[in-house]
Amino acid sequence: MTGDVRGAGTNSKIHMVMHGSKGLKNSGKVFLEGGAFERGLIDIFNVEICELISPLSRVTIGHDNGAVGAGWYCEKVVVYCSFTGVEQTFPCGMWLDEDEGDGLIERELYEMVSLRQKKLKKYPWSLWIFTSDIKGAGTDAQVFLQIYGENGKSDEIKLENNSDSFEQAQLDKFMIELPNIGRLRKLRIWHEKRHPFAGWHLAKVTLLKTLTAEKYSFQCGRWLDVNEDDNEIVRELPATGALIDEPLPLMKYRVTICTGNVSGSGTDASVFLNIIGDLGDTGDRLMIMSKNNVNKFEKGNHDEFLIESVSLGQVHRVRVGHDGRGGGCGWFLDKVMVREEGQPETSAIEFPCFRWLDRNEDDGQIIRELVPAGDGLRLFNVSYHIAIKTGSVNGASSDSRVFVKLYGEKGDTSKVILAVSDNDLRNYFETGRTDIFTLETCDIGRASSSDMYLQTGHGP
Repeated sequence: MTGDVRGAGTNSKIHMVMHGSKGLKNSGKVFLEGGAFERGLIDIFNVEICELISPLSRVTIGHDNGAVGAGWYCEKVVVYCSFTGVEQTFPCGMWLDEDEGDGLIERELYEMVSLRQKKLKKYPWSLWIFTSDIKGAGTDAQVFLQIYGENGKSDEIKLENNSDSFEQAQLDKFMIELPNIGRLRKLRIWHEKRHPFAGWHLAKVTLLKTLTAEKYSFQCGRWLDVNEDDNEIVRELPATGALIDEPLPLMKYRVTICTGNVSGSGTDASVFLNIIGDLGDTGDRLMIMSKNNVNKFEKGNHDEFLIESVSLGQVHRVRVGHDGRGGGCGWFLDKVMVREEGQPETSAIEFPCFRWLDRNEDDGQIIRELVPAGDGLRLFNVSYHIAIKTGSVNGASSDSRVFVKLYGEKGDTSKVILAVSDNDLRNYFETGRTDIFTLETCDIGRASSSDMYLQTGHGP
């Protein structure tokens, strides 16, 4: 982090050395290329070294003094090691400048131990993606994936797509980091381009845990294409391999979404649904093509959709919402019904709502988590009270939309807009003010962390 003082930035080449806990091993001199090192900015780098030396005893930071105005004011250095889960802070708060202070351009920094944090450990995996050897199989779309195991799931992972990635008959190799989610169950892979020329024919995916050689294969052999197969651009693939006795089956779930009969209840916004069960979830799936209505989500409609997923086990919750785009995008949802394809309608699990998903109605939320009707299946949502204090410095307030996502011992929430506060202060996130919100969601257990988001302009 570069300090927020006049002239703090530099165009010099910055380097650092990380020293192991006993000082016997170090990273060697690492040049931090591509950073801005401008006043008040934080530059983030991914550094790979040959040995695990975390936690560190100290770091050396310096520059080559090779530019006009070479001096640099370094506020602090923060080092996070995903393998140990340890984040360390090394304060500096001094110039590295021949013409300032003691004239040093390289400094030894020591940890402020009270700021050390223990975060979730992550482990290195080799990811191999095989594009099929058929005509037009390649894509230039941005590809994403998410991995599920017996003990949880990874975050959504964005795969860096160079101009020559995911070409026909090509093998693309990536290194990714995953938390300990236990034996793998499934993988979800998708891209976000819905135009006719973005289609991709995926042959298979292989994952290899670097430290243990634990290996899983995920067979696909299908299109992710709006004009091929079932017109979907997302696929769920069950894990197979020596560690899997019996892969989970691929299932289809028939979803009926019932729009209310109240005035203005329909919407033209993009609606998504996530079905959540004992063995995982479907992820947020866009409800693109109703099986029984041309104009979907109109007043009084019962729209049917099919979602293909690796088996979810017992379904116990759904998350439904829309993107909030367009005039009059508010939506009054009566209920959602879910059943396995081929099963009678009487087997459907009903998730009542009878509320608005509208920023100008009810509690202002456009995403809701629903639990089943009936005493036998009833699961109760839990209320989490969130207090957010805006700083007292000049310009601290914001008119942007603010979102929060909570992570707990039992799972995580969706990204939820903070729209209506409990203390009803109207103008939220003003300088020096505390805003209090209540978030109703499934029981995620004891909250362990949260993400905050700001967004300006339109959209959720």
